Amino acid sequence: MDFSRILVAIDGVESAKKFFPKSLFLALKCNAKLDLVHVTPCEFGGEVPQLLS
Repeated sequence: MDFSRILVAIDGVESAKKFFPKSLFLALKCNAKLDLVHVTPCEFGGEVPQLLS
């Protein structure tokens, strides 16, 4: 199976750190674009605004 794009969420936990090299290897093997997104906890608290839910 070939992929053209791979999205990886990085949040600092150990499992994410271990998965990154594997996703990089897969992207190189498939000649795919590797997109990273850094995920952090929401600091706002309270209710999620209707616009974002």
